[in-house]
Amino acid sequence: MSDMIVSDKATMDDPVSSARGGSSSKLFDLRSLVAVVLGLYGLMLLVTGFFDSAATLTKAGGLQVNLYFGIILVLTSMFFVVWRMIAPIRPN
Repeated sequence: MSDMIVSDKATMDDPVSSARGGSSSKLFDLRSLVAVVLGLYGLMLLVTGFFDSAATLTKAGGLQVNLYFGIILVLTSMFFVVWRMIAPIRPN
């Protein structure tokens, strides 16, 4: 009986091990954070790419770099979202 009390106390004192088993571990999934950050930057670049000036295009050698990298970042963000949905964190 005293072993169970010590075991429960050790679990309560260790926030890492207690977070693994609960729903709070899904909230702190690093893939979600990466997907949001990449998605936001990608959307900003997409909007900027649609409204690039002639001077910006000349500097980039005629390529719409903002537009292309915006598309790449949004697709990468979508990859992280799909990865999280396919392989969610499972409690140990």
